[in-house]
Amino acid sequence: MMGQCYTVDATQVAHQLIDGEVIVVDFLNGAYFSLRETAALIWQALLNGKSVTHIISEYIDQYPEQREQIESTIPAFVESLVEDGLLHSAESENQGGSESFSAASSDGAFVPPVREKFEDMSELLMLDPIHDVDEMGWPRSDNKLN
Repeated sequence: MMGQCYTVDATQVAHQLIDGEVIVVDFLNGAYFSLRETAALIWQALLNGKSVTHIISEYIDQYPEQREQIESTIPAFVESLVEDGLLHSAESENQGGSESFSAASSDGAFVPPVREKFEDMSELLMLDPIHDVDEMGWPRSDNKLN
């Protein structure tokens, strides 16, 4: 897992960065997630092709006195995203990605990544027919009727 790169299955998961917070919606079960601060930075770094090892290294470089906490919390956070089905192993590594990544925190201290999971709107999200759209789009006509 440490050297692994990850990707999102866009047919099952949607995500958007809004004012420093990443909102992730799982269309399979209707749950949605909030990733803030460190969690949002890690999410973006993972989607830009950074490996978990690279991300940990960046945080240790920035906060060497918190090495043990960084080495335990970041892999656990990524594993929780994988267990929730939000991330999947990438078939091929992206060589660390081309986007720059900064582990710096606004308050000068490492803040462990946290993902908040919400299921209060899952029934409503599952009623929405748009999440069932495939590459052909929606709505589409059935040519068999002609």
